[in-house]
Amino acid sequence: MAPLAGVRLGLYEAADGVTPAFTCVSDADGDCSFVVTGTAAGGANEGRQFWVLQIAALDGWFVNDAFRTGGTVTTPYRFQTPRLAAATTYSSTATGPGGFMVGSGGSNGTASTGTWQSSRVNPALPERCGLRVALIMDLSGSMNASVPALKSAADTFVDALQGTPSSMARFSFSSYSRHPGRPQRSRFGLRLHPRRRGCLQGDLRELDQCHR
Repeated sequence: MAPLAGVRLGLYEAADGVTPAFTCVSDADGDCSFVVTGTAAGGANEGRQFWVLQIAALDGWFVNDAFRTGGTVTTPYRFQTPRLAAATTYSSTATGPGGFMVGSGGSNGTASTGTWQSSRVNPALPERCGLRVALIMDLSGSMNASVPALKSAADTFVDALQGTPSSMARFSFSSYSRHPGRPQRSRFGLRLHPRRRGCLQGDLRELDQCHR
C-alpha cells in the first residue's frame, strides 16, 4: 500500500448523492483535504454531516463501490463525517470525536484503518505460453466456511497450467501478512509437470490444518 495522487473524493449531503457539495484531490502524499465553509454559528453547514465517497478513479484504477470489511455482509464503501463545527479539523485516521473512518471488529461492516482504498485494474495477460503466478490465500476468520472452495479454485488454476512452461508460488495470510501457523512456500521456477504439480496441490490440501 502506498500514497496515490490524483484521487478525487467528494462530500455528499445524502449517502446516495449525485452532486458533491465539496471536493478534494489527493496530493503526492495521498492526503485529500476538504475545506467546508459555513460551519460557524448560524451558517448553512453548522452541525451538518456529510458522506465521503470517491468521485472518479485514475487511469488503471477503479472505484470500490462496496466492501466486505466485517462479517459476511457487503456494505457500500462510504463514511459519514461527524457533525461539523467551525475552526475544527477532522481526520479519517483519527479516533475519538475528531475521527470518522477508523474502526475494527469481526462483525463491523465499516471497519477501516482510515485510509481510503483504490484498486488497480487487472493487467492484461501477456500473449505468450507460460506465466509466473503467485496465489495469495486468505486464511483469516472471514474465510471460515470458504476454505474448501478456496482450495478447489486453486487446484483448478494449477490444473489449467499443467504442461505449460509456467511457475507458481503459494502464499497465505490471516490477520497479518504471514499466516502464523505456516511458513511461506515460494515455488517460483517450479515447472508445472505432473509430479511437481501434485507437490503444490499437496500444499493446498494442507490449508485446512493451516486454517485451524
